[in-house]
Amino acid sequence: MTILHLNLQDGWRGGEQQLAYLLVNHQQRGINSILVCKPDSDLHHFALANNIPCFPVKNNGINKFSAILNVKKLIKRKNIELIHCHESKGLNIAIAIKALFRVKKPLILHRRVVFPIKGWFSRNIKYSDKYIDQTICISTAVQRVFNQTTKNNKTLVIPSMTDTSFDYTNTFILKDEYQINTSKVIIGYIAALTYEKDHETFLKTAKKILTQREDILFLIIGKGPLEASLKQLSKKLNIENNVKFLGFVPNAKKLIPEIDILLFTSRFEGFGSTILDFFIAKKPVVAVKNGGSEDAITNESTGYLCEAGDVEKLTEYTLEVLNNPQKTNILVNNAYNYTVKNCSINAVSQLILDTYKQCLK
Repeated sequence: MTILHLNLQDGWRGGEQQLAYLLVNHQQRGINSILVCKPDSDLHHFALANNIPCFPVKNNGINKFSAILNVKKLIKRKNIELIHCHESKGLNIAIAIKALFRVKKPLILHRRVVFPIKGWFSRNIKYSDKYIDQTICISTAVQRVFNQTTKNNKTLVIPSMTDTSFDYTNTFILKDEYQINTSKVIIGYIAALTYEKDHETFLKTAKKILTQREDILFLIIGKGPLEASLKQLSKKLNIENNVKFLGFVPNAKKLIPEIDILLFTSRFEGFGSTILDFFIAKKPVVAVKNGGSEDAITNESTGYLCEAGDVEKLTEYTLEVLNNPQKTNILVNNAYNYTVKNCSINAVSQLILDTYKQCLK
């Protein structure tokens, strides 16, 4: 079986990490995978470092048609059996190849975002089942929105995955490299500083919690366009001494052993793979309903879940985690067991492989 993966993103976010997990796992299983990516992108460097065959293409401006031609030739030269697209730009190339050259290879789309499909062409052509044989949605919310806003019901849900064997031994990075006082309770949030991640609610919840507990430090890990305004808000709320902005931290999951609680306030989330990382580290999670979180968190069973923007409930649940260690211990063990069973790299990669085989029948 030879699979062509397309992802033309520059940077490295959740979708790229998920693809990396899949490529390595399928390589270990002896499945031939070729990655079409952007030259000098993070994925390109990853593929080179891990001996994964890759085919970098430029896809901007006048290079778009040559990219289509080159990938079409690659499909023929490498006897590609199935195409797996992981984001919109890669899908554009695959759709063009199928439409212009009548290439009859099964096409799978991986849909990771919960946003509706907009525009007539996208709803009726690009994301339709005329060209896409199967769409893998990472949560029931992603599937529901996709089905409602396209002419395509050939969908199934396969969750995000995480490395359940990752070593979460405390290496004291926060203490030694960032001079963070780890004797305090640390409540963290790892996310890009963008509107949909709703750090404003995180900070307002921090303000509310600090009126009842002063022994807490709040960490915001990530970078983005809202950094300046969020720092200004922390000053306006008079909590700047209890909030630290760490910026982008490579492989941020290595900080999790020193974080006591994940406070996950994102408004919109395809799944929220960061939640899985905290589950495997046996750290409690307090989150809001955002589409994806509902698949991972059963309220008061694997974590705490409330409506988006509900500062009162977020405060109540966070204090419950701190004040009721016995219940918290039950929740983190439930969450760990859920993740090992349903979201390990091996389990999810097998589900994707099963989907390939079904499409190739």
